[in-house]
Amino acid sequence: MALIVIFGLFQSGSVHVSLFPVTAGPGTGGFITAMGAGLLATMYAYDGWIHVGNIAGEMKNPSRDLPRAITGGIIGVMVIYLLVNFVFMHTLPLSALAGNESAAMDVASKISVTWVVN
Repeated sequence: MALIVIFGLFQSGSVHVSLFPVTAGPGTGGFITAMGAGLLATMYAYDGWIHVGNIAGEMKNPSRDLPRAITGGIIGVMVIYLLVNFVFMHTLPLSALAGNESAAMDVASKISVTWVVN
């Protein structure tokens, strides 16, 4: 994924990236429901951050280092998610990404780095 992000950031894309490109249809619950669903999926994917507190007894200065570890971990994962999604949306149109189970392969082939995902 890192190579896709690196190569994808320097690729000229013809896709317009918008912060909110999709509008909710009738009866979908709106923006708050969509954000909740996205947050649930993200927190499930990175549920390990809650276990950082278990190592506080092993740290020399947990009151200083534990908040740094938690904050650094959350920010690091956030940056990775945002970069991957930005490159995907910059490389392929949203209609090509919706429901696509091989989006990484499609993006890699578009930026000519298919050897990364094979």
